[in-house]
Amino acid sequence: MRNRFMFVKEDLHPVMENIVLLHELGHDSLHRDEATKAGGFKEFNIFDIRDSRMEYEANIFASQIAIPDDDFLELAEQGCDVQQIARTMRSDVNLVALKADTLISQGYRLRPQEHRNDFLKYKS
Repeated sequence: MRNRFMFVKEDLHPVMENIVLLHELGHDSLHRDEATKAGGFKEFNIFDIRDSRMEYEANIFASQIAIPDDDFLELAEQGCDVQQIARTMRSDVNLVALKADTLISQGYRLRPQEHRNDFLKYKS
């Protein structure tokens, strides 16, 4: 079969469902070649924290799509912290913290935020 597909738990909160979908699209976009060489993605590989590089990259991919730079920066300039930004943007605080890290790496002067890279493992 040449069609790609993903399975997502049907009882996820809509916000988390969106994050999981973006995360899995990140795997598909960024790691398809690695999955092909390994014989395909399997659920235990996608959330296996031993390969945190691929999880981190998929989370960054999700944060870049889910949280527009301008919206994040506007809220940060208003003095919002990551929890407030996450609530306002209907996202997860860890995804917002990853977005902050990405913007910091691009030269924006923001305070580094702590986050868990494995936050989807416990909610998906």
